[in-house]
Amino acid sequence: MYVQNMKNEEKLVSIYSQKKYLTSADVKDEGIPSWFLSCFVKKNQLIKLAPGFYAGPDWPIDDYFLLQWRYPKFIFSGLSALSLLGLTEKVVGTMEVTAPFGYHPYRQTIPHLEIHYERHEDRYAFGIVEKETIFGNEVRVYGYEKTIVDLIRNRKDYEDEVFIKALKGYVRKKDRDTIKLYEYAKLVHSEKAVSDLMEVVADEN
Repeated sequence: MYVQNMKNEEKLVSIYSQKKYLTSADVKDEGIPSWFLSCFVKKNQLIKLAPGFYAGPDWPIDDYFLLQWRYPKFIFSGLSALSLLGLTEKVVGTMEVTAPFGYHPYRQTIPHLEIHYERHEDRYAFGIVEKETIFGNEVRVYGYEKTIVDLIRNRKDYEDEVFIKALKGYVRKKDRDTIKLYEYAKLVHSEKAVSDLMEVVADEN
């Protein structure tokens, strides 16, 4: 028993050293009893930041990462996506996500969160990429093309400065994918609106 406990301790120390946090999923994946995690958390004075998520007091609170860890089907979209993609400098006070229709894995309203529900699976799953938050943690977000098309489709929801800067920023991206842009535009029946606007922006650059 002592030897096994030592092995479990070593495994958790290794995981924590690499990630700087521990989760109940880490323990389950390693086949370590849940009670051992509780002992490790208490011994090392870790803080519970979310159900099954523990970190030290010096771990920078990453709201984007924690939100998606708790609700993995939330994909960052809208202004949050523009921010994560580096297409806006606007300070984003509310996290904006898209989820499949009917996804409600929480009981209470989550503050500072705006959720869009998507009924079409192909639209929900289109163009998901991973980007780092300002704290260096990877989260899933809609890529440039889907985000730009949705920006154009929802023009009225954005300030002029945010809208124009995002479009100009996109056309300057060397890794933009025009084929994917129009693929998604076609999927949401917005080819003409996207084509007309992108033509104007391209000419101005």
